[in-house]
Amino acid sequence: MNTEVEAALLEMLGDIADWKIMDLKPLIHRLVARISSRVFLGPELSNNEEWLNIALSYVTQASMVTRKLRGLHPLLRPLARWWFPELGVCREQVDKARKIITPLVQDRLQRKANGQITEKTADMLSWLDDKAKAKGVKIDFAEFQLLLVVAAVHTTTETIAMFMADLIENKEAILQLREEIVSTFSTSGWKKTSLASMTLLDSAMKESQRLNPITDLSMQRIALTDVTLSDGTIIPKGYRLAVEHRLRDPTLWSNVDKFQPDRFLELRDTDRSKWNFVTGSPEHLGFGYGKHSCPGRFFASNEIKVIVIHMLLKYDWEFTDQGRLPNGLSGTDRYMDPRQKVMLKSRKEEIKLGLP
Repeated sequence: MNTEVEAALLEMLGDIADWKIMDLKPLIHRLVARISSRVFLGPELSNNEEWLNIALSYVTQASMVTRKLRGLHPLLRPLARWWFPELGVCREQVDKARKIITPLVQDRLQRKANGQITEKTADMLSWLDDKAKAKGVKIDFAEFQLLLVVAAVHTTTETIAMFMADLIENKEAILQLREEIVSTFSTSGWKKTSLASMTLLDSAMKESQRLNPITDLSMQRIALTDVTLSDGTIIPKGYRLAVEHRLRDPTLWSNVDKFQPDRFLELRDTDRSKWNFVTGSPEHLGFGYGKHSCPGRFFASNEIKVIVIHMLLKYDWEFTDQGRLPNGLSGTDRYMDPRQKVMLKSRKEEIKLGLP
């Protein structure tokens, strides 16, 4: 992941001698799609422009049509293909994805059968093939990969974009994070444990998630049976319900509207494990809670940290005269305004992050 981020930023941004204005969200969207593809598909397609364009288009179209479908009565949704052109685009992207991914899968299977591949490749394709064989089922690799893209790329893009915006608004936090990053890598080098030891970075990410949740509601459920609560309230079978995440509840948090990067660093003194970025609690439902917590949160956490580390050490960041735009709202879902612009330029890294 580290080397892929290094290569991606070099190709996408390179050396920027003077301030350059860019749209923040599209930049991060493409970066996340590439890094995720490296893990999901392997090195063959992580930098394949055709695949990346398919993945990015599919995420955008799927997100748009999902919002539209939510406004339709369930009985009308099967007819939506006649009204919503995004559904047709999604089907086209699935067909294109199959033409790219199927030959890759077949080539791997053939080389594996011929003994040319003796070790497992470190990507999702290899894992999925093993699981499918173990369960005796057939898998549409293209559909599954696009499902992963929708689940991983969209939310991670929003999380990183909003986090970077919080940091640009709080320059002191950037300086503190750079100091922690340099100190950690100078003593420990590039290890998975190095990411875990950056407690300020972890706290700042959780604080940004508190201020910028992907949705205003959490734990959305359908009652499968009648449920009677402790106070006698009855939730009838079939009812839909959700809980408010309380991430800006003044009875839980001080200075609820202020970005305090060390907020959860201080809380760790009372309960170390409860306030990690990936840990859910009744007070912080950023990833849900309990057995239904987001299963990809550990991967997302590492991906976010690696990307942000590179972006902070390699570049200086500022807003344009436009300033920071308010987050958008669609139903209960929140997102960064795609028109958000930033200025960036290269800076001399205190340490080199790329592997030899």
